[in-house]
Amino acid sequence: MARRSVETVYNPQGTSPIVKMKDMTEVIKAMQNSPNAAFVRECSFVERVVLAAIIKCVKREGVSEVRWGGVTKQCMVLFDQLREDLTLTKPTHERLRFVLQSLVASKAIILESGAAADRKDISDRLAMLNMETGEVVRALSDVGKSRWENVLGA
Repeated sequence: MARRSVETVYNPQGTSPIVKMKDMTEVIKAMQNSPNAAFVRECSFVERVVLAAIIKCVKREGVSEVRWGGVTKQCMVLFDQLREDLTLTKPTHERLRFVLQSLVASKAIILESGAAADRKDISDRLAMLNMETGEVVRALSDVGKSRWENVLGA
């Protein structure tokens, strides 16, 4: 975010840019109004859980591509931590696959593809977020305030 603020006030004449609080505020506002942030805010609760699960797995494993099987396990944990409506039942693996397909179709997630990937079980295929992690975390925080921040460690 700070880099983005500096980029917005960059002066090509070679003088050092001075980033003011106003500049930071404008960058934050632009990021909150980005198409990705708007997309995350419009996602269903289960779609948001899937996005959060990918972020958790990426942080834990230290790689950007994570196995779908690990994501589904993380979804089950996060679902219980995040749901406010106790009448919501945990999604089945089939439901999570449907959500995955929806998020892949919307280009929010990239799923390993190709002939070799097609021969793999879905749980062994690699998935990765196709949006900036920080932007997704901020958008989730806008939706659920501190609940998402606490779970994601933001």
